[in-house]
Amino acid sequence: MVDRMVASALAALALASVWLIEPGQEPRPTVTVIALVMTGSLAWRRRAPTAVLTAVLIALLALATVAHTVSPMYALLATIIAVHAVGAYGPWRIGLVGIGVTAVVLWLGLWMDPTRHEFFDYPFALMLAAGSWGFGAALRSRERRAIRLQEQGEQLARQAVLEERARIARELHDVIAHSVSVMVVQTGLVRRRISRERPDEAHLLGEVEQIGRLALDEMRRLLGLLRADGEELALSPQPGLATLAGLVEQMRASGVPVELTVTGDQGPLPPGLDLAAYRIVQEALTNVLKHGAGSAAHVAIDHGRGQLTIGVTNTPPHQEGPSPHVGHGMVGMRERAALYGGTFEAGRRPDGTFSIRATLPVERERLVHVTGNEVSQ
Repeated sequence: MVDRMVASALAALALASVWLIEPGQEPRPTVTVIALVMTGSLAWRRRAPTAVLTAVLIALLALATVAHTVSPMYALLATIIAVHAVGAYGPWRIGLVGIGVTAVVLWLGLWMDPTRHEFFDYPFALMLAAGSWGFGAALRSRERRAIRLQEQGEQLARQAVLEERARIARELHDVIAHSVSVMVVQTGLVRRRISRERPDEAHLLGEVEQIGRLALDEMRRLLGLLRADGEELALSPQPGLATLAGLVEQMRASGVPVELTVTGDQGPLPPGLDLAAYRIVQEALTNVLKHGAGSAAHVAIDHGRGQLTIGVTNTPPHQEGPSPHVGHGMVGMRERAALYGGTFEAGRRPDGTFSIRATLPVERERLVHVTGNEVSQ
């Protein structure tokens, strides 16, 4: 659209020049056709820059041959725009050849123009053409560099997502392994209790117990694939919102004033979701510690009906810290929320505070509570 508008405007200038501004251009009908070819071809300068430059230079030679002039403004503008298009959108080597051909055509055109044969006209016209090509080449180089940086940023972002997903998978392994282990233990206990009175049911439970043990073995092998080189297995229990007070105390000891508010019915949560909620708060407070020196944080946990809402807000820092990396922290929080079908939002408010908000759906009616050897729902 822009190219067509530029070509149309230059064509209108050419017609005005031929018939109104410089009526000495004879023969007018032939010069009109040449001017329209020269200016109209610019509509395709992005799609076929080399062909457009060729058409403009041929029309320029035709104008010099027929009208004995290359001085009209539309001719100079069309040449500059065509050369710029080759620099911006054409191959590098062809652009250098195009500059050479343009220099020769300009010299021939000025040589055939009796009114513009002074020496300074040719250097001036050549300088304009070369500068136009150089400007176009510089813009193309800048665009390519921007595209390359964007691709590198996207690649780093994808890598960060993969790393965070692997980390989440390693943590969830412990949660799932614990749950499966409880299932296996409870199944074995029931099997032993009914083995004499109900041998058929005991045999089925034995198969379930065996399948559970095989599943644990496969999960350990899977964790071996996900574990990073040199990383050891975590032996301590995975944290949850019940241990959030300890995290808050650690942050306070590190110099970050943290206020914790918990509302709603603090019933049991699925272990994986409980871990995800804890990690979201942990990552948010770590970001405050790294990038918000001197700011205070407020953590709000709301156990609502059917959902868990996590909000972490920090006041404007006294001194801006370094900008975060391609966002491993943000990526991790977003991935954990998405894993459980939740939402995640982060951003700076108009008052200067930075807010993180995550909402995680909770199906409490499906939770199973295990106490000792009894299982209740």
